[in-house]
Amino acid sequence: MYANKNLNSLVILLILSAITMQVNAQNQTDGALFAQCQLAYNQEPINAAKEACQIAKQKAIASNELEQNLAITRLLIKINIKLGNHDPIETLFTDAKSLVTSEIERHEILRDHGAYYYHQGDYNQAEPHFQLGLEKAQELNDSKRVAKSLNDLGLIRLRKLEYKEALTYLEQSLDIKESLQLEHSSAVTVRNIALVYYRLKDNQAALKFYLDALQRYQKALSEDPSNKTLPDRIIHINTDLAALYARLGDNINSERTLANVYSSIHAMSDNNSKRSRYIDLAEGLIEAADYSLAKQFLDKATELLSASDNNHSRLYYLLGKSEFELNNLETALSFTTLSVQMAEQYSDNLILLKVYKLYSDIEEKLGNTSKALINFKKHFHIQQASHEEKYNNDLRQIKFKLETQLNEKRILERDNALLLSTTNNQRLTLILYLILGFILVLSLFFYHRFKLNRQKRLQLKTELQSHKARLVELEKPLLNFKHLFKDNEERILICNDAGFIVYSNLSSISDSDPITDLNLSQFSKDLNYQFEKCIESGESLISRVAQDTNIDSLEFIKITPLFNSEYYAFEFLSDDSRPFDSSRRIANANRFAQSINSLSIDINDIGLLRPIIVDAMKLCVDSWIRVTQTNKVEFAEQSKIWKVNIDEGRLRTRSLDKYLSIKALPKQPRLKNVIKTCYFLLSNKELTSIERESIELYLNKILAFDKS
Repeated sequence: MYANKNLNSLVILLILSAITMQVNAQNQTDGALFAQCQLAYNQEPINAAKEACQIAKQKAIASNELEQNLAITRLLIKINIKLGNHDPIETLFTDAKSLVTSEIERHEILRDHGAYYYHQGDYNQAEPHFQLGLEKAQELNDSKRVAKSLNDLGLIRLRKLEYKEALTYLEQSLDIKESLQLEHSSAVTVRNIALVYYRLKDNQAALKFYLDALQRYQKALSEDPSNKTLPDRIIHINTDLAALYARLGDNINSERTLANVYSSIHAMSDNNSKRSRYIDLAEGLIEAADYSLAKQFLDKATELLSASDNNHSRLYYLLGKSEFELNNLETALSFTTLSVQMAEQYSDNLILLKVYKLYSDIEEKLGNTSKALINFKKHFHIQQASHEEKYNNDLRQIKFKLETQLNEKRILERDNALLLSTTNNQRLTLILYLILGFILVLSLFFYHRFKLNRQKRLQLKTELQSHKARLVELEKPLLNFKHLFKDNEERILICNDAGFIVYSNLSSISDSDPITDLNLSQFSKDLNYQFEKCIESGESLISRVAQDTNIDSLEFIKITPLFNSEYYAFEFLSDDSRPFDSSRRIANANRFAQSINSLSIDINDIGLLRPIIVDAMKLCVDSWIRVTQTNKVEFAEQSKIWKVNIDEGRLRTRSLDKYLSIKALPKQPRLKNVIKTCYFLLSNKELTSIERESIELYLNKILAFDKS
């Protein structure tokens, strides 16, 4: 009997062990299937992942493994979204909500459900799920989850163009994340804030937040190089930055940032991933109305197509959308037709819903109202079916029927307008002929004006050349200094009264060295200018002369005014020098020039001439200031007729100022300088006709006093 009991106990233990081993094997199989499913989802092929997860889900249901079932269900949702198979999504979400075992899981499912509608562009459906997610996070008193839900609601408000509310949600989210030191998560919200400012066209604020987000992501990536999501987020930010730099006109940074995007995508492992990334980026750019950059990305995606690829309805839809927005209607129609064909072949209702609406808009813009109406009805039927499946609400159906009727009415009204315009063709043709006649008369009028203006321009050009030639003549010295002193060994230098060198036999002195630091106007007679008394003004000049002449010391500079002080002769003397022949030559030349260097004007006429001189000079200075937007100093320097002095660190035009007032005008004014000034102004083509005529009038009055 005791042996029988032991035998029975042994049998029971063996049975229990077998059951336990079977259950463990079943659990291990489920876990292995889920791991295989997740691995396939991450690495592709995606269809194999779907099949593996469906098998794993059935086994999880059979073994009543809620956690495994929930994990597999959530992954199946992602797989079906990736495949574009939206029919089972709602059923899977309902299933997932029934499998949750904690409020944390419920919060995650609510966010996933809202995110699904968000990415489909159905923001009205997404918002209630995100709002419930926020309430659940607040019930859990979980600040991290509250911050995520606030970020979700901020994105919804952004898509609804409610930017003020969007900023409120996003700033609240960022405050919480930064208080919790969630660097990676904070970068997500910072980028979303940048996107709000980008949509508001506050470019500087957008740039600030984009760069902040980029810096945060790069820091997170350096700390966690194995994170696979960070490179993708950096690509998105660089794409936005490229578009923003382009908007700011910073093409260099735009192209540099775009190059980073292309480089990052090029580094991806396979063409499918590269193509998907280009398409995703282009879709975001189209939402932000950056159609040109979106077109570039779509062209890159098109280059990555291969013969083994199947459904590209989304790519062709986005190409059609970008071409439509860029007003390339025929090209848009071609891409849209391809998208419709592929979407119909693969029964992709989500793409068909969008593409039929785009098709209708293109045909309507091309004037094909009947085709536009047909495609809009197709769009409406798909939209109606989708809403019936989601809501099963008669009111929703009536709303879309009314929308269809309104669109039909609008298209019919356009047809009526076209019909009405046809009846008015004859009247419009007559009006067109009248307009063409008016344009012809107007063209003849403008052609005549053009010829007159051309003649005036040629006449003005001739006058300018004449004035410039006259000015060149007046600026030439009456004597050839080079010829006068060519055989002379003495060191001599000649400059005009503005301080510009006109002759020098010193190799160390050039025309680019004006003598502006010596007050030439004080030299009214011959004098010996002692160097020790003018160290500040003459040191540089003397040192160069000493170097050129190999003279150890120069005690004096003999300065002689020439031709009524229009020129000054500088003779450089050492302490052992003898009288120079050059002095006699200069004196003889001066006496000769006195007889020919001035206009022959009666001394009794000077009184009548003085107000004319002052008025002429004032007009010249005022005209110069108006034309060049500069001042008298610039006028004096550019004309090289009047001297510019430095007084207490300021530039002054004392010699010019004397000719702008009758009281200050010299008793014997330098008429040649006044005449040269008039010709200098007349050689400027920017003068108005009134200014030109007035200056010519004053010039003729002055020349009329010449008795020679």
